[in-house]
Amino acid sequence: MFDHPGKKIKTAAKVLFWVGAIGSAIVSNSLMSILNNSLGGLSALLAIIIFIVMLLLLYVITLLIVAQGELVENSTIIREKICGSDYSEEFYDSNDEQYEENIQPEDDTVKQDPSPVIEEDSLSDDVCDSCSKTTKVHQCKITDNDGIVYYHVLCDDCIKKTRSMKGIKSLIVFPD
Repeated sequence: MFDHPGKKIKTAAKVLFWVGAIGSAIVSNSLMSILNNSLGGLSALLAIIIFIVMLLLLYVITLLIVAQGELVENSTIIREKICGSDYSEEFYDSNDEQYEENIQPEDDTVKQDPSPVIEEDSLSDDVCDSCSKTTKVHQCKITDNDGIVYYHVLCDDCIKKTRSMKGIKSLIVFPD
């Protein structure tokens, strides 16, 4: 019932528009017949003007509702691309905890991964890839928001700078 709400919002907006258009025609016709005795020929002109104004207002309201449905539909598509088609609240909860743990440690120290897996043989253990410092360097696994994984050797200062960068999903530091 609540799956794909964006499509349902857009469908409801279209139905609302057509029901409103029919209702506007009925109201205009009724108004014309009521005012026909008192205004004569002006009642038809007044009814047509009221009908056109009601349709324009109804159209604008429908556009706003359809735009809302489009936003909901697009955010659902984005969420499914990021989380997979079988997302759940458990995924968000566990992912948020992992995100907090890896990117923003509470005590501002470097988190260590107990089971490092380094695939790159070219990593040097003693020089930071970013600033070329040779002290307090660590092998790191960096994942960006697109899911691309990078392996770098970074010093403590560059690790802090990398954590504060936008576009970084996780940064894991392997033990020395």
